[in-house]
Amino acid sequence: LGRGLKDGLSENLCVLNVNARSLVNKFPDFLSLISSHSAHIIGVTETWLHDGIYDTEITPSGFCVVRGDRKYGRGGGVALFLKSNIKFSVIQGPPQIESVWCKLNVDNISLVVGVVYRPPGSPIDQLHALCDFMYEHNLSSSNLILMGDFNLPGIQWSSLSLSGPDVQISRELVNFSLSFGLKQIVQESTRESSVLDLVFLSIPLLENHFECEVVDGISDHRAVFVSVAYPVPKTRFVYHTFPDFNRADDVSIIDSLSYSFEVFEQLSISSDVNALITFFEDLVKSCIQRFVPLKTKKSNIVKPWITRELLHLSRRVGRLRSGKRCADPVKSAQFIQAKEELRLKTNSAKDFYFRVTLQNLIKCNPRKFWKSILPGSTISNSFIINDVTTMDALTIATAFNTYFQSVFTVDNFEVPPFTHVSQSAVDNIDVNVRGVLNLILKLDTKKSPGPDDIPNSFIVRYSQWCSRYLTVIFQKSLSTATVPSSWKLAKIIPVYKSGNSQSLSNYRPISITSHSCKLLEHIVYRHVIEFLDTNNILCDFQHGFRRGYSTMTQLTEFVHDIGLSLDIGIQVDAIFIDLSKAFDTVPHSKLLHKLNLILNNHHLVNWISSFLSQRSQFVYFNSSKSSTVDVSSGVPQGSVLGPLLFLLYINDLPRCISTKVRLYADDCVLYHVINSSDDHITLNNSFVNFCTWCKTWQMNLNFSKTVFMTFSRRSSPSVFNYSFDGLCLERVFEYKYLGLLFTPDLSWSKHIDTTCNKSLKRLGYLRRTLRVAPQDTKLLTYKTLIRPILEYGSIIWFPYKESDIKKVESVQKKSVRFICRRYDRNFSPSSNLSVLGLRLLSERRGIERLKSLYFMVNSSRFNSLHNYIKFLEPTATRSHHELNILPFHPRTDMFKYSFFPHTIERWNLLPGNIRSLQPDEFLCAVDSGPQ
Repeated sequence: LGRGLKDGLSENLCVLNVNARSLVNKFPDFLSLISSHSAHIIGVTETWLHDGIYDTEITPSGFCVVRGDRKYGRGGGVALFLKSNIKFSVIQGPPQIESVWCKLNVDNISLVVGVVYRPPGSPIDQLHALCDFMYEHNLSSSNLILMGDFNLPGIQWSSLSLSGPDVQISRELVNFSLSFGLKQIVQESTRESSVLDLVFLSIPLLENHFECEVVDGISDHRAVFVSVAYPVPKTRFVYHTFPDFNRADDVSIIDSLSYSFEVFEQLSISSDVNALITFFEDLVKSCIQRFVPLKTKKSNIVKPWITRELLHLSRRVGRLRSGKRCADPVKSAQFIQAKEELRLKTNSAKDFYFRVTLQNLIKCNPRKFWKSILPGSTISNSFIINDVTTMDALTIATAFNTYFQSVFTVDNFEVPPFTHVSQSAVDNIDVNVRGVLNLILKLDTKKSPGPDDIPNSFIVRYSQWCSRYLTVIFQKSLSTATVPSSWKLAKIIPVYKSGNSQSLSNYRPISITSHSCKLLEHIVYRHVIEFLDTNNILCDFQHGFRRGYSTMTQLTEFVHDIGLSLDIGIQVDAIFIDLSKAFDTVPHSKLLHKLNLILNNHHLVNWISSFLSQRSQFVYFNSSKSSTVDVSSGVPQGSVLGPLLFLLYINDLPRCISTKVRLYADDCVLYHVINSSDDHITLNNSFVNFCTWCKTWQMNLNFSKTVFMTFSRRSSPSVFNYSFDGLCLERVFEYKYLGLLFTPDLSWSKHIDTTCNKSLKRLGYLRRTLRVAPQDTKLLTYKTLIRPILEYGSIIWFPYKESDIKKVESVQKKSVRFICRRYDRNFSPSSNLSVLGLRLLSERRGIERLKSLYFMVNSSRFNSLHNYIKFLEPTATRSHHELNILPFHPRTDMFKYSFFPHTIERWNLLPGNIRSLQPDEFLCAVDSGPQ
């Protein structure tokens, strides 16, 4: 296997078998062990990992990890780390035993690697399950490495003699190895005098040269290092080049832009917009090529605290390791000394990074600070495409593009009747240099360029001239109702969601479009939204992508409606509807038909038609671009206009619903009070009308995710099978809607449990990551990464039970201990809140409710407010104020502490002069004190 290898392959595969006994706590030692042995594959047993520990916390740079955390109870767990340039696929192991299995493929040669943990006292059934698994996957004839901690000390592997209390299980393991042609190659003891950590090689691998050595580990077990003749890809560093505008020749660039502008103006008289944008893009690229030097940067594949000195020392440890293996006492001593020096200097560098470097990043480079703190999701380098594992970037990019294209709708070009015609018409749009310049100055220069490769840094740095060029282009585009072809191309970046990281379906597309086009979209958007708001065209039930509306305003209305009915003992049924790929499936012909009747400006609609038509996209993955494919439907995601166009497309949907409906973009819920069986039928008819609307307008309903919930305080509520075309909806007893976990009794205890667990998971991560960071850094990360989790939607799920209040406050108390690094019993977190400038979360929730109500009362956009609050009639009493609100009279605590009843009660207690203050003054009046 090791001879005649192709370029880019090395001969020896290096494997480590490690028992960790808490990998996250031994991670520095784990890094040191890996760097001193240059391993390609590491099998780890007793990882003690759980879902509160992120992959990024325990994955060495340049590796991928496949985890098998123990599902129930503490301890145990296995993990397999593979070099990120190794192509692999995951094999689902037997559920009876803790194991992880992967199939590697290098140069069309396959190798199966498994890591197993067998706890002491485990039944023999686990080995039977392992044997069945091997037969099922036909692994007897494969290249196979099986390693792990089997906890069977009674086997003498040199003679295969057995002793001790587990003779039967030991005999089963020996028979297992003989049956599958495996040889156990570890002969030295790995814990005290016992050989517990084993490595099995299959016969094809045994025919080649291999070495096995027991080395110092990171727990009370020693580790096993194996080198076997097998081709492995060599590590290649990736370098990125980008223009360095800090060293740009500004004078030459400005001269070039100014000299070319007269030619550009003359061109604009006789040429179309495509010629103008081509002229501008070529000019910008020419200026960058001639006057902006390039800067080269190697991809950051190391931990941020790793210095050049540590890299050199790590390589030295690797070189000295060979001397130790050859039993040279001098080199062995040098190896031990160098390894200890590496450990100490790594800890010192990490300490300096978190104590000093991070503190400086907060001030000079906040983006880099948060990037180094936040746990990132890792995207796989290998994918399973048509049952074949591949690491070829172009093949993967092409497969992603095909997958993302598959959701588009084939337009049937049928135009259904649409009677919701606007009586007014939107005016034509005027573009001027000053407005374009103001938009340019708001651009984020850190964002990557769009498909046109025009960096925002250039547009902003030379905004005085770029604004003049773009103004001419924008005017030409609008006057001719033509969008340049280069603006219709989107670069798609796959982003991992969850699940198997090697499956294409577990990624969502992020669309990057031309930033120049987005500037013009902003101009069109402002013009259209002003028309829509002035004429009150967007329906009041839609809370998505609208100024003055949010998930909170939507949830406030929905929860109040449910709570009001439950308070008087009336049942409410709600159908939560999931539209499948809603933004990608909007048919263009139907959308344009609606726009013509709503906007009453055919010229502007023609421009939007040009904006939507003949669009294309490509996928960018690991520096490779797929070919382009046509985008046949949908509103462009990643664009400015896309969300507004979607709102206009579904704007008439509530008109066909006879029950209550709430929308947040494509998130929809239908609900109705249930007093009799007729009410069930009414709600079902609304659902049928909704489905019919979707069929008519070619939107797709995801029936598997569309469910209903019965809200009731009764033990036996009235239940109805809601359905459409014979498909019945599932009844659920928990449902997460817009980030809140709903239950039938509208109790928030389960949501509070989920929120606290999520916050504690994040706190655990910060405690492990920022253990030695200064107090200011910890306080900032708490306010930014933990407290927002505890406070999202808290004006809705406002806890009123003492147990729930204490549960939420306990998370902040634990965070205070983390911030102050005080975990002793004598420390009082509550007493130190004011020292840190913090206040009780319960106080913050109360203040946030008052702020929300203030903005609702003073907002001209919240049209449905009159449905929820009524101002009291003027009276002659001294306590009366014109902004007094009619209070509710709840029967239950559930409704008493909900948003409107509870907040109105507190609102009416505020002095009248405070309620009449301007926004900034009101916020200061109710929000004075710690934060």
